[in-house]
Amino acid sequence: HIVQWCAEGARSNSVFRWDLANIQSAASSLSEDPQTFLCRCPEELPGSCAFSLGDDTYFAEWAGALLEWNPQLRQVRYRLVPARLKEEVFWSRYFAGLRQVVQREVFGEPSAGSGPARQGGREAHPPDPDGI
Repeated sequence: HIVQWCAEGARSNSVFRWDLANIQSAASSLSEDPQTFLCRCPEELPGSCAFSLGDDTYFAEWAGALLEWNPQLRQVRYRLVPARLKEEVFWSRYFAGLRQVVQREVFGEPSAGSGPARQGGREAHPPDPDGI
């Protein structure tokens, strides 16, 4: 579901492929230690993402699953919240960073809404209707 959320805004005629191991590695790299987290996750999600840890969104469920999956993230959160960041700010910054690295893995660019989609490291082009 997280990859799908990260791909929102992709062009409708985009074709892309992704490698789960690469995405997991990129996600893990965000939380190597508190300083790495602060550098790689400098900004919160934009308001258009409607971020909330409330019951009306998936973010809290995803946060719990990510903490279970990644012990480093759990340790970084323990060291940063609440000493340096509020809970909501920590997760908003983490999901913003996560969205960026997933988009980079899937599309080969930091933002799914700009530029051509990528497929396996190559630009993906819409199918040629005459070539079908």
